[in-house]
Amino acid sequence: MSAINFGSTVTLAEAAELIAAIGTTNTILLKGEKGIGKSAIMKMLPDYLGAGYEYAYFDMGNKSEGDTAIPFPDKERKVMEFFINTALKLHSGKPVVIMLDEFGKAPRSIQNMMHTLLEVDGKRIQDTYLPAGSIVFLTTNLAEEGLGDVLLDHTLDRLTVVEVRKPNANEWLPWAAENDVHPALMAWVNETPTCLASFREPDFDQDNAYVYNPKRFQSKTVSPRTLKLASNIMWKRGDISKNALTCALTGTVGDAASNDISSFLDFQDEIPTREAILKSPTTTPIPASAGAIITLLFNLERVVDEDTLSPIMKYVERLDAEQQAVFCVSLARSKSKQKIAFNNRAFTTWARENNDIL
Repeated sequence: MSAINFGSTVTLAEAAELIAAIGTTNTILLKGEKGIGKSAIMKMLPDYLGAGYEYAYFDMGNKSEGDTAIPFPDKERKVMEFFINTALKLHSGKPVVIMLDEFGKAPRSIQNMMHTLLEVDGKRIQDTYLPAGSIVFLTTNLAEEGLGDVLLDHTLDRLTVVEVRKPNANEWLPWAAENDVHPALMAWVNETPTCLASFREPDFDQDNAYVYNPKRFQSKTVSPRTLKLASNIMWKRGDISKNALTCALTGTVGDAASNDISSFLDFQDEIPTREAILKSPTTTPIPASAGAIITLLFNLERVVDEDTLSPIMKYVERLDAEQQAVFCVSLARSKSKQKIAFNNRAFTTWARENNDIL
């Protein structure tokens, strides 16, 4: 894949940082490919903004006028007031972060109704003003994808528009390790990083059958979203036939990826049990195939804790240097495991001897 073109796109993490840093002064529109995790940015923001905010996810593409605010007669004053949907979290009085997801797919009437939320000063919905410090940001897909996202110029003029790029394999794998993604799928992505290539890259391979390409017809392709769906299927491998498994994977990530992933699942039968490795790390057999080894390494990462890491390191140190690096680099990048790793003598010794890799 190509080198990152600094200045033209941001990562998902950079998008969250940007919203947290300037969201009170600028309304940010995040545009990007389908299925790359734009909606998941909302889950990242509490790490930056904390518990002092309410967090409101609002799917614009599925809303009608009544889902935002409805008029209600005040008979004593003989006026109409608006009751605001509780989904916008304005009833608590706390500052709120509102994500207007799929803004470009919303009917024009809904976009117009939400326009008052896009202003820098005096953000409001009807006559209800957002508490001081509140943040509103929007997401939409790319025009090239032909998904019907349309924003008029007078809307764009109110926004800071930033393109979010698709995560590459190195960025996706730490997320996958923290989100219960099947080890065999992680191993496949590690070995096949082109499965997360983007048609937006200047040197994109037009023959890449794994990913979405607006110049070709493809019913199903690989994206961070479809990979997570594929993982759900793989965890139920023991409950369904191999044919059903293959068909379900094909209907989730497409033919090319389904065939490859099925091969990596077959490696599961070569892998020794975690119990055997923990009990006898110096004598438990090492799988013969490289694919099985990589799958095993991601499997072992899932069970790393203060008690298991030392025997796991004894086993890992019997592998080739490149295979050791796959395990140790992934562990060092894991939010939940890195503290355990850097408090372990065997791991820190490996890290010191291989600091050029980390």
